[in-house]
Amino acid sequence: LEGGEIKYFELDTVGSLIEVGSKIMGSEVTCLDVGPIQEGRQRSRFLAVGCEDIIQILSLDPESCLSKNSMQALPTTPSSVCLIEMKNSIGSMNMDQTQLFLHIGLSNGMLLRAAVDSITGNLSDSRARYLGTK
Repeated sequence: LEGGEIKYFELDTVGSLIEVGSKIMGSEVTCLDVGPIQEGRQRSRFLAVGCEDIIQILSLDPESCLSKNSMQALPTTPSSVCLIEMKNSIGSMNMDQTQLFLHIGLSNGMLLRAAVDSITGNLSDSRARYLGTK
């Protein structure tokens, strides 16, 4: 939506679309992604929102819908974001263990990856790679 406003909708038990929350981000939203839904849950825990030169992780829990869990400053405008669970094969005894990651494509050709804490939504272990511009 215009002016940096986002709205979050869900389907109820009969399939009707209901607005659960809305938030004004303070700057234009350039990209967003709803995270994966974990087994046994009805909704994703997080929403990633890219605005001008920051990325924010917002909660999708009903008690704290669209509240900010974490934020990271970026060197330039994000053009795409993707929350994805990946198998954690390095240093893990359990090969089925997964880790949530946030991938951020920037307008200058950089790709950033950060680990997302699956409980708090905090970002850590940020890494960058230059992929090139369009």
